[in-house]
Amino acid sequence: MIKKLLPSVAHIFIGLFVFAPLLYLVFSVGSNFQILTAVFDPGILATLKFSLWQAAWSSVLSAIFGSMLALWLWKSGVSGDQWIQTFLIIPFGIPSLVACFTWLNILPVDLKYSLTAIVLAHVVFNTPLFTSILLNSLSKIPPSQILSVKSLGGSLFAQFKYIIWPHSRTAAATALLQVFCLCISSFAIVLILGGGPPHQSLETSLLFRIRSGVPDWNSAFAIGLWQILLTLIPWLLMARLLITPTEPHETQVPTEEPASANRIFWTRLFCAGFSLIYFVPFLISKNWMDELPYLLSSQFIHAAIQSLALALTVITLVLLLCACLFFGTKARSLKHDAFVLFSSGLSPLVIGLALWITYSNWLDPLEGSFTFIAILQGVLFLPLGYRWLAAHQGQNFDQELDAVRSLGASSWQSFWIVEWPRWRRPLGMVGALVGCASLGEVAAVSLFYSESFAPISIQLSRAMGQYQFARAELLSLLLFVLCFSLSAILARGARNP
Repeated sequence: MIKKLLPSVAHIFIGLFVFAPLLYLVFSVGSNFQILTAVFDPGILATLKFSLWQAAWSSVLSAIFGSMLALWLWKSGVSGDQWIQTFLIIPFGIPSLVACFTWLNILPVDLKYSLTAIVLAHVVFNTPLFTSILLNSLSKIPPSQILSVKSLGGSLFAQFKYIIWPHSRTAAATALLQVFCLCISSFAIVLILGGGPPHQSLETSLLFRIRSGVPDWNSAFAIGLWQILLTLIPWLLMARLLITPTEPHETQVPTEEPASANRIFWTRLFCAGFSLIYFVPFLISKNWMDELPYLLSSQFIHAAIQSLALALTVITLVLLLCACLFFGTKARSLKHDAFVLFSSGLSPLVIGLALWITYSNWLDPLEGSFTFIAILQGVLFLPLGYRWLAAHQGQNFDQELDAVRSLGASSWQSFWIVEWPRWRRPLGMVGALVGCASLGEVAAVSLFYSESFAPISIQLSRAMGQYQFARAELLSLLLFVLCFSLSAILARGARNP
């Protein structure tokens, strides 16, 4: 009985902190003529055009390079290597401020503060994410189908047309949509690498309308409405791709010759390059060493504790919600997936704005709120965890469960013996993704931070704004090491039995 009620807990959370605030925001826009007029303001339309342009280029290039990389890894027979899987998820957790600092040190002067810099940073960030999602789908292609096409003399094009494309197009489409939504909602990369107008996105413009001087609520609501339309329309159009029929799982055997140790080594090194590129500035410049005493200051220790506490809170929240959604139901439906994944098509600041105006009686953003930052990050990262775990729900444990129950095992013992070993690694990967994303997330923290709650990401942005580049180098290196370590520990420690 309790197990059947678990999904309702997650549904109530999503309803209270996603749908209710958004409906309140939309009704506020629709009932105010001044807001409707601001929707077509020339300045906002110019910002809208730039947002679409940079997101389109970033997502298409990420899809092209990600598809090539996923197919190469799959054909090389190394798609199951845990180090490669770890290296592919680490870049997603690299703080965007660290990425901005890296590109400002690597790019030539004429490319800094330009559309090229923004697109390049987005592509390097999102190519591994696209690759990881697509590779997960490719690894589930029954080897017997590939062998059958080969035995009939089918070419590589025939394998792609009749086997690879039908199995991977759903994952490719949803990955492309996810990347597009991430790019359209990008905040720190556009803010810093764009250098301000004319390279200003809807997301950065929204924060300026709220936090700079007297809030311009009409323009903020209008920008929020455009953000909702830009990110949700693709998901509504492609909703039917979110669910595909579950096919029987076959024992995975290599479709090619087993990869040699030399090939595995160089492939690991190549995939690690997506993360290690952010380490280059710290090798070139040693200025960060002069700021090492700052690590012993009370200001830094307080900020570090706050960052780690926030990351652990968000990890716990997302894993608990995922557990309620997956362990409480056996069958997924289109409506259920659309309900849970709804927030993946929203920007952090739009949801934050909706929470701000909906729960204003309990929330004063200018005073800061750890609780609302954690809730907002949980709303943002839940779809990522849900999509990652959805691929593993199709596994059927009925025979194993019947076997252990026939031996007198309780429900808890059955879960611990049969199901937990197979869920352990996916949950660890989700924890790594969410933890790294939380440490590096800037938008939600920028909206609800205060002087009493200013984690490392805020300290880093302040150091860059005050031209304390040595301290910014040190904080960037620290965030990089924290995210890299968290991903390695959780993703590698949560192994398959």
